[in-house]
Amino acid sequence: GDTSVGMTTIDKELSDLGRLDLIKLDVEGFECEVIDGGRETIGRLKPRIIIEVHSHMTGREANGTILATQLRELGYRFKKIWSNTDAYYYIEAVSAQ
Repeated sequence: GDTSVGMTTIDKELSDLGRLDLIKLDVEGFECEVIDGGRETIGRLKPRIIIEVHSHMTGREANGTILATQLRELGYRFKKIWSNTDAYYYIEAVSAQ
């Protein structure tokens, strides 16, 4: 069935936060949108990020490439830490600074 879910952004919810150690994303294909909605907070607080990447879903084939670009722009380095397939895996990202 259909379910309504409210949405917000990391930047909106955490704008006053002074410290953020870890973000763990498991958002079923919407990884790029979540990172995009957290650019200011992620850039400012530089948390470690663990992301479940879905590049196997229809319309989400470029998620891995887009995430790599987003993370590099935010000053992160990253590595694959678990893989089931080339299109479904986890990455760990840490600030390069």
